[in-house]
Amino acid sequence: MKKGIHILGLFGFYTLATLVLLVLVDRLFFKPKSDAEILQFGQERFVLLKEGRPNMRVKLTPSKAFHHAADNLERKPYMLACDERGYILPSKLNDIPDFELVFLGGSTTQCTFNDSLKRFAYLAGRLIEEKTGKRINSYNHGSGGAHSGHSLNTLLNKVVEHKPNYVVLMHAFNDFGTLVTHGGYWQKDQLYSNIKNINTRHKTIGTEGRSLLRTVFPGIDNYLKSNHSLQSDTSFLRQEKFDKQLSLEECKQLFRQNLLAFVQICKAYEITPIIMTQPHRLTEEKQDGAYHYWRMVADPRRTNYPLTYNELIEFEETFNQEIRTFCSSEKVILIDMEAEVPKQKEYMYDAIHFTDKGCEKVAEVIANTMVDSLGLFQ
Repeated sequence: MKKGIHILGLFGFYTLATLVLLVLVDRLFFKPKSDAEILQFGQERFVLLKEGRPNMRVKLTPSKAFHHAADNLERKPYMLACDERGYILPSKLNDIPDFELVFLGGSTTQCTFNDSLKRFAYLAGRLIEEKTGKRINSYNHGSGGAHSGHSLNTLLNKVVEHKPNYVVLMHAFNDFGTLVTHGGYWQKDQLYSNIKNINTRHKTIGTEGRSLLRTVFPGIDNYLKSNHSLQSDTSFLRQEKFDKQLSLEECKQLFRQNLLAFVQICKAYEITPIIMTQPHRLTEEKQDGAYHYWRMVADPRRTNYPLTYNELIEFEETFNQEIRTFCSSEKVILIDMEAEVPKQKEYMYDAIHFTDKGCEKVAEVIANTMVDSLGLFQ
């Protein structure tokens, strides 16, 4: 017993001595550039990069509520894995590609509940290879809940670095949902804001413990989430109190400004921008999968989502028309996917998310448009 206390005492002494030595070394050899009396340290912040975590491996199963709202979705684990840059796998298939294209969007681009080799971003690359005989890398950077503001950040701070030939953007639903519930793309609520706070002076035991676990066991996050049951990714569309109400015209204007920013950034970095309209099953007939998806977004009481079902149809179709008008006026390549994908459950298992057959159709339209109609990849 005494020996154990003696060892603990020595351990405590050497630990304290080491800390004191580190402080002295810091004071002696690492001089600050100026003397400063910190009256208030201030808040450190960062801009969110909405992406899958680099080197992530997770299996996601639709929650019972999400599965119930769909009418053509198999409830099973789906693998979602990312490469070291946060692109969804499979990604870089060719070390020396002839062409590269990147797909930006929300969950309809991510295709969470499709098998890895069935997601349209991957399939489009393979079809283009077959048509052209060229080596094609196609990257999927869809992220559930992302709107065009997130994609602008991704484009500028991540995508342009490796200089793809084409970047394909698809947004609508998440954009007008964000705009009507938050009154803009910039929110004060930390849960939804693109600007996040880092509390550098008041770390909790919990956050420090998680940090230590990640250091000792690098794969702990993936292990804990390996059989995660995914809830709806539309929580950002629900609020008890809305920031401010925007009209449809005000929402269109903000959306158009983001489309313009997307095109200008691409052109500044010599990338060809392409914009797609968003397919959907929102019809007056209230197909089960589409109508139940709106009910899930709005919640059963329909009290904290500002759009009725008919207004949801109006906003989705209006934003798609805004994309067509914008592409025509700005001479941007348009892939009118809404016009190409039938509004049927064979292609979408709810209002907007693709089945495997839907992904195949989308990939086929992309390949046919880019290669056959536009003569790209020459």
